[in-house]
Amino acid sequence: FQAGTGRHSQLWREQGLPSNCHQLLPLPEPPGGVMMFADSAIIWLSQVHRYGLAVNPEAQRAQCLALDFEDGPADLSLSLQGAKAAVLESSFSGAPLRICLSLSSGDLYLLGLQLS
Repeated sequence: FQAGTGRHSQLWREQGLPSNCHQLLPLPEPPGGVMMFADSAIIWLSQVHRYGLAVNPEAQRAQCLALDFEDGPADLSLSLQGAKAAVLESSFSGAPLRICLSLSSGDLYLLGLQLS
């Protein structure tokens, strides 16, 4: 955003995002992009990648975005409502990017994102 002129540049645009997305986490390069957290899914978007992970059965019904959607384990039934996430470390030498996810229940999860 250029304060002097009031203009801005659009880097990229996504339409059809779930309406219950509540956190957008920018990711360092690599892999880059953003991690989005909705009540029933974790979504990774970049200019070239679009992936989602269902964390409960509601994710497939609420899916609005055309992306490569993976079902979590069959017994996975998490609610990400009120969850918070933070990048723990940048990836280096092929190590996965690590993200700490804290649920409103107090449970902590460690997410790893690695390009293959």
